[in-house]
Amino acid sequence: MGGGVDVDEAMRWLIARAGGGDMVVLRSTGGAGYNNYLLGLGGLNSVQTLLVDSAAEGNDACVAQTIRDAGALFIAGGNQADYVRYFKGSAVGQAINHLIVTKRAPVGGTSAGMAILGQHYHPGGAPEDSSGLQDPSRTEIGQGFVTAAWLRNTVTEPHFTAGTTGAVGTPANPKRAGRVVAFMAQMLLGQGVSWTEARAIAVDDDTAVAISDNGMAQVFTFPGRSGSALFVRPTAPPERLVAGSSLTWNASGQALAVDEVPGTALGSQGFDLGAWRASGGTARQWSVVDGVLVRR
Repeated sequence: MGGGVDVDEAMRWLIARAGGGDMVVLRSTGGAGYNNYLLGLGGLNSVQTLLVDSAAEGNDACVAQTIRDAGALFIAGGNQADYVRYFKGSAVGQAINHLIVTKRAPVGGTSAGMAILGQHYHPGGAPEDSSGLQDPSRTEIGQGFVTAAWLRNTVTEPHFTAGTTGAVGTPANPKRAGRVVAFMAQMLLGQGVSWTEARAIAVDDDTAVAISDNGMAQVFTFPGRSGSALFVRPTAPPERLVAGSSLTWNASGQALAVDEVPGTALGSQGFDLGAWRASGGTARQWSVVDGVLVRR
């Protein structure tokens, strides 16, 4: 979920796969506001919030076991740098991966909670513009936090737009297109990902992507809001990707193929992550020349 308003139908999608069990909400700041909201959607035995705000709590055996026993997990918004410090590689991080890999329980997150779900993630602090394209090597990217099969070689970016006005209409101009490309470039340069395998999923505020076991994704948006999910893949290698230099990733203006899939209240449009093919929406092309992003 890209942040903003929580998308009820996406939450119901998550709950429906929890087997009527207990849901855990994980966060490092804030309170237990999700408890009553999620219980009110029905279909759960219980909801509890765990506030883990130190490395010691991230290694607490009782906390980790509570997560392992959950029927579903939702990671709230906050600061993904905290989640990296407190969860990655800790007992909590191992419990999250146990749910996904072994137990195959549904796991979701919003805002910072979404940002850490891809195999590659940004730990926070990158400018919300295209300045990272002037030297992608200066953009920090981590990997190996969460192991989700359909998000392999993928960076996940929430808050792709600043949100909507609250009514049906045109969303705000994308804030984060340039930094999504910088993230992907650094995946190639700093993490050794092949350009043929690099992927990005960027999600607007008030919008959620729900991915089934078979790799089929549905895009939900809160009723009355306008939001989309973007699925990005390269079509060619960068022409210039060198530490200390601006990026050129052009391929005659078609270096990055972008499927922009609008959300609907019931998730009627979506994306096949296996075939990397949209079931609706608009096909676009992005490219970069001397650190300048062009979107078509």
